[in-house]
Amino acid sequence: MSSKKAFLLLLAILSFQIIQAQNEVDALRYSQMVFSGTARYNSLSGAFGALGGDLSVTSVNPAGIGVYRSSEFSFTPTIFTSNTTSDYYGRTSEDGKINFNFSNVGAVFTDLKNGKDDYSQWNSTQFAFTYNRHNNFNNRIIISGINPSSSLLDHYAGQINGTNPSDVYDTSPFGAGLAWDTYLLNSKDSIDTTTYITLLNSGGAEQEKHIVQTGGSSELNITFSGNYNNKLYIGGTLGFPYINYSEESTYSETDVNDTIPNFQSFSLIENLHTSGSGFNFKFGMILRATDWLRLGGAIHTPTFYKLSDEYSAIIISTFDSVPPESPSTALSYTSYSPNGAYDYRLYTPWRIIGSLALIVGKKGLISGDLELIDYSSARLRSTYYGYAPQNASIDQKYTHATNLRIGTEWRFMPFSIRGGYAVYGSPYKNGINDGLRASYSVGFGIREKNFFLDLAYTYSKSTEDYYLYSGELAEPAVNTAENHKFQSTLGFKF
Repeated sequence: MSSKKAFLLLLAILSFQIIQAQNEVDALRYSQMVFSGTARYNSLSGAFGALGGDLSVTSVNPAGIGVYRSSEFSFTPTIFTSNTTSDYYGRTSEDGKINFNFSNVGAVFTDLKNGKDDYSQWNSTQFAFTYNRHNNFNNRIIISGINPSSSLLDHYAGQINGTNPSDVYDTSPFGAGLAWDTYLLNSKDSIDTTTYITLLNSGGAEQEKHIVQTGGSSELNITFSGNYNNKLYIGGTLGFPYINYSEESTYSETDVNDTIPNFQSFSLIENLHTSGSGFNFKFGMILRATDWLRLGGAIHTPTFYKLSDEYSAIIISTFDSVPPESPSTALSYTSYSPNGAYDYRLYTPWRIIGSLALIVGKKGLISGDLELIDYSSARLRSTYYGYAPQNASIDQKYTHATNLRIGTEWRFMPFSIRGGYAVYGSPYKNGINDGLRASYSVGFGIREKNFFLDLAYTYSKSTEDYYLYSGELAEPAVNTAENHKFQSTLGFKF
């Protein structure tokens, strides 16, 4: 083979692997960010953009650490539980997962001027180093139902129609090629060899998919801020987010009613692992307009990720009798994909946040954040592949969203009670999907001179359509996710 042909073949293989592993779903998954951090921050549903005074604000409005008048260290262990209910062709299935993690660890160091410079209006400067967890991907999902009209194999047949049989596996080594290799797809006849048919053209099989997701996205932040005359607080954060995500899924179709000639079942087992890191910048300010009113604003640049995917697939088929095309007498066949791997880049959208807080003396406060983000501006990039189809899908499916967070705190020294509500607008264009997510939070705290303890509980719920394969062939499963988060923060002032 000439070097030019070998290079073109390599590009073709890489392009197919990219299509299998990186798409608009991944771009959205890593572009979304939910409120997380300390227990106090979560108690107010993350509505801290105009308040400050909490280590979590380094990921939202870095001017918020300018409020500190002392140094502080805290850490926040978290128990996270997820539960997803799926409705598919009239059947309801349910599964969930429990995860333990740290949603925040960090310290802020404050330098009070205290008359060191009589000519300066800068009362203090702050430096903070924090870890904040943004997304928890841990989940288990079961989708099950009898599809009366189609099969995943119909989707595969449509992908390879027009392809010579000898080229099917090399053209589609992570899907249709595996189905071809295990006699689930066959040529229509000896004359029309490039049109493919399946044993399940009329549907009728029980379809089931088990999905196990693990990992999360987190961020290390280096933040600087300043307090100008107790009126204006400004700050900047250099963020280093990183991603660790794994998904293992088993999809099967089974002839439970014994109505499909010669066919028993097949299973598709897929594995995906994504890891990588990036960087971003955040800039913010808080204006103390009066003793009772604070205004805040922040802007986040895109996160510039460098990510790596590793993925593989297996198909196992089982028949009642030996397939006519098989040269052996076996009733079960297995085909393995190659081990796919690819490095690529993801640029997430800009974020703009406006905030307002009402301070009721030392008794309490009410605070709100309004966040704007355009998910259609996310982009996948690579040196050897342009991602034109995937980026076009991002434009077509996603739109701008508005996220609203509202929180309140009331103090009965040394105790505090807190509550919050957050709604994250759907990232999808009208009619494509739902995706709206709502959260409710409550919390309690006790603060003494040199230490504090905060507790928080957050409940979140969202509903979203999930397509097992082409939406033109099958109805989506409707997944309703309910998450519970229990947190405690122990902090020390020094």
